[in-house]
Amino acid sequence: MLDKLQNKIYHLLRKSEEYTKTDMVYLAKGGFWLTLGQFISSGAAFLLAIAFANLLPKETYGTYRYVLSLVGVLNVFTLSGINTAVIQAVARKYEAVYWPSFVAKLRWSLLASLGSLGIASYYYMGANLTLTISFVMVAVFLPLLRASGLYIAVLNGRKDFKLSATYNSLVRIVASLVMLSTLFFTDNIFFILAAFLIPDSIMQFIFTWVYIKKHPLNKDNDPKTVSYGLNLSAMELLKTIAGQVDKILIFHYLGAAQLAIYAFTTAPVSQIKSVLLNLKSLALPKLSEVDEKDIKDSFLQKVRKLEIVVILIIILYAALAPLLYKFVFPQYIESARYSQVYVLTLLFFPRTFLSTVLVAKMKQKELYSIRIISPIFRIVILFVALKFYGLWGMIIGTIISEAVLFALYRTYYKKAFS
Repeated sequence: MLDKLQNKIYHLLRKSEEYTKTDMVYLAKGGFWLTLGQFISSGAAFLLAIAFANLLPKETYGTYRYVLSLVGVLNVFTLSGINTAVIQAVARKYEAVYWPSFVAKLRWSLLASLGSLGIASYYYMGANLTLTISFVMVAVFLPLLRASGLYIAVLNGRKDFKLSATYNSLVRIVASLVMLSTLFFTDNIFFILAAFLIPDSIMQFIFTWVYIKKHPLNKDNDPKTVSYGLNLSAMELLKTIAGQVDKILIFHYLGAAQLAIYAFTTAPVSQIKSVLLNLKSLALPKLSEVDEKDIKDSFLQKVRKLEIVVILIIILYAALAPLLYKFVFPQYIESARYSQVYVLTLLFFPRTFLSTVLVAKMKQKELYSIRIISPIFRIVILFVALKFYGLWGMIIGTIISEAVLFALYRTYYKKAFS
């Protein structure tokens, strides 16, 4: 009896050791390419931020950020959840899901165009020609911009992070060069919006055609993928609106210049989050293949290790932020003190991976509950906080809403894998 127990423990330990070694190799190989790609994207974003800070008036930049925030809201109609569903399906070798998913994404994106035209009509009646023309431009290009990027989901599902990073980097480099050139010659918002919309749309379309031709998809299909993508997108509805509500409220109640200050408050922290999100790209296809028992046994331990890394990043950033703004963004020096507090939102970043595991294992009931409760709470608290405390209220309200979201994910994760 004792011998049998010892053998069982030995085999369990060996299995755990094999999983650990496999995970380390996977993280090292995939993480290198994703980190390299993110390094290039972050470098391009950093250069653009310097250009925006030095070449555009605050009012113009604030208006541009407002347009992009409403584009973010319109994204609810572009089926962002389809991308996640395709990654999950391709990781399980169902690659033929790509074309029906692409068609569904393109069709639904037409609703985003109609929504953009509706916003344009609203501003036309208010005699705001700048925002009217801006949203007409968005209506024309948004469907192609969002649908053409779906091929990246196939690359990530196949765990071809090298090619994914290569394509993404090329798109970011070209798009950034076009934007930088535009900013040097003009501060006209229409040209700036065109520089944002057109290069991405064209290059993503070209890379889709090149990749699918060179790397044909298999014939295996999972008919549940599109419906799962629709469900994920429906879950994202309130979350997407809540994710942009801070910029919309600031623009309407405090003005474009204050929105510009807020945008530079959050931008460096957002770049840090983008780097950390590489781990999410690695995690989703891997978790889609792993048994739920293995997730239950070890996943939370990995999340706790990430929390330690995040705390160190917060301390380092808070110490360096004043220097960053003083020497790189002197026009937005007032953003430094806001940003030193806003970085505390990173404390709750590990909840992203609780979300990833719930998505990978199709825990729709739990996901719906979280993505209904949390956004409503965020919208309410941000509205109240801004009304009474201005920008400081927005920052503190964001930290509180992130803490609540983290608590919800922990609660529903435990229920899902109990």
